[in-house]
Amino acid sequence: MKYFNIILALLIAGSALASEPVITCSPKSLRGVPGQPLQLEVTAITDRASPIRLMIPHTDILHLHSVEKIPIQRTDEGRYVQKRIIIWQGTEAGSTSVTNLTVIFQGLEKSDPKVPDLGKEKGALTLSVPTIGIIIEAVEPAEPPKKKETAE
Repeated sequence: MKYFNIILALLIAGSALASEPVITCSPKSLRGVPGQPLQLEVTAITDRASPIRLMIPHTDILHLHSVEKIPIQRTDEGRYVQKRIIIWQGTEAGSTSVTNLTVIFQGLEKSDPKVPDLGKEKGALTLSVPTIGIIIEAVEPAEPPKKKETAE
């Protein structure tokens, strides 16, 4: 029983020392023209491998083309790195910012009950991705080819 209490104390201490997930994205801003694919990489680093899900907001000047899931990697420190690549396609000229892109961690819970949870799912930790600025530049229409003058 003595060893059980020691092991239990170590497990509790280890879980208390678990660090919060880290969310990054690159690049911080996107620039393109209508029709051009724009790629954003969202990275989540955690102490445990728990499934993640992205909540991607709708924007008027972008069409969500795909979300690619990159295989989970493990660092030398024992942390898990999960990446998603979001590919949008610009539909028209304009600028916008994506402010409410969130990552939902299915198996992680909030560490501090005083901190409000952004998500609506019970028992899941939801974190926001930093704001991303997006600019879709206008494209000048091409001039029609000039007709060759013929000598008569």
